[in-house]
Amino acid sequence: MSTLRPLLLGVAALALLSISVSAGSIPLVSSVGEARLVLEGSDRAAAFKKAVKEALVDAVKKEAALLVDNPEDLGAFEGEIKERVKDFVVKYEVMEATFLLPEEGADESRDGIGEYGVWEVKVKAYIDSDLLQRSIIKSPVEGG
Repeated sequence: MSTLRPLLLGVAALALLSISVSAGSIPLVSSVGEARLVLEGSDRAAAFKKAVKEALVDAVKKEAALLVDNPEDLGAFEGEIKERVKDFVVKYEVMEATFLLPEEGADESRDGIGEYGVWEVKVKAYIDSDLLQRSIIKSPVEGG
């Protein structure tokens, strides 16, 4: 057992070293994004997924605004952010998710089909800042 202990400690140290090296290979920044999505239909889960994606896009936009000289120039990059949000976001956490039902009688003009309400979502996104910065540099900036 005494000869096995140093070997196990060495393997454990090597495993910890490889974890720290792999975790440090992508420079991540965290950003909080929020979205509010009105549900007009019956698929509350699909609306939730869409609200989460909108919140992730919001988080990436906030981080991208810090990387450009003039935040107004970010408009040229918004389409790419929406298309590539899954590339930029390495992982995320849903911090808050609330489904608000309309008040009684507030939406009497509705046709009664499906559900109506609002998803309010707040996420914390961990963003690959190098990829985001490289993508912003490659994107055409209008008016610059």
